[in-house]
Amino acid sequence: MSSRTSTVKPLLLRGVVYLAFAALLFYVFAPYLWLIFTALSTQANLQLRFPVQPTLDNIVEAFTGQTLRWTRNSFIIASSTTLLALAASVTGGYALSRGTFRGKTTLMYGIILTRVIPSTLIIVPVFGIMLWLGLLDTHVGLVLVYVGITTPFNLWIMKGAIDAVPVELEEAAQLDGASRLKILGTVVLPLIVPGIGAVGVLSFDAAWGGFIMPLVLLSSTDKYPVSVGLFTAFGLDENVDFPKLATMCLIYMLPVIILYFTVGAYFRKGLASIGAGDR
Repeated sequence: MSSRTSTVKPLLLRGVVYLAFAALLFYVFAPYLWLIFTALSTQANLQLRFPVQPTLDNIVEAFTGQTLRWTRNSFIIASSTTLLALAASVTGGYALSRGTFRGKTTLMYGIILTRVIPSTLIIVPVFGIMLWLGLLDTHVGLVLVYVGITTPFNLWIMKGAIDAVPVELEEAAQLDGASRLKILGTVVLPLIVPGIGAVGVLSFDAAWGGFIMPLVLLSSTDKYPVSVGLFTAFGLDENVDFPKLATMCLIYMLPVIILYFTVGAYFRKGLASIGAGDR
């Protein structure tokens, strides 16, 4: 009797653990299931239920009109931010890694300190600067703001990646007559691909998922990214079209998911390179 009881208790405990884990999984993935089911439905509400007659009409319709324009704006903003952030981070990270000057450590910690400050605290001065530069309600101004927000942390990633590259390789290239720019392009860049991948993912994700900055800096509806477009469509329409909004949400999160799965390995290696070296 005691042996049977001792066997039953672990089984019951394991069953409770599995049940709790299943409940947790359902809690985490239920919103995503609702998005998928609602996007494939013609009539839906806030209830989670499988569509009776699945259809792709909502997805086809989402790639036309205003939604397509917002998605294109998001791609333009995110891609431009990524390219400029990579250029600033690679060159700046190389200078911080290989350069020696007084106050370097203080400068490094000062750079990362600016990243700790929430971006909502600088909305007013950023608005004033964009107004002074005449860049309000422009994608150029928004891209420059995103580059400024993402660059501090990106510099730390690139510095760590470049610190891990042996200096002897650069010295050998210098002996062959290579310039500093050529060394950066032919020797250093191929060895810091993980760091570049991490910076690219972080910069793209920050610009693609940004909401507060475009909401404040952009006033024309046609220039909105899809993040602000979602908010506008949901907030201004009393009769919410749930299938349409769910479809827009799926389109909104799909590029980031694809980006992570394609360069996810480089992203993880790049983040690991932050503490790879400290000169």
